[in-house]
Amino acid sequence: MIALIAHDAKKQELLNFVRSHLEFFRTQQLVATGNTGRMLAAELGLEVERVAHGPEGGDLIIGGRVAQGLVHAVLFFRDPL
Repeated sequence: MIALIAHDAKKQELLNFVRSHLEFFRTQQLVATGNTGRMLAAELGLEVERVAHGPEGGDLIIGGRVAQGLVHAVLFFRDPL
């Protein structure tokens, strides 16, 4: 499973990255925080499990899955500001 997370200022950048590797991402099981997952599904037609929004603990849910060995990679496009 691959987790996809993006701060608001980086959502378009994540969308562009996934779009440029779309065939790969279509073959993967994906999980994302709320708005990021909604955007990826709506814009690219990907099947994405959506957990809570980041401020509501979505990143913590994904972190827990990493600790359990359920998520094998995390792509986090973060805004350092």
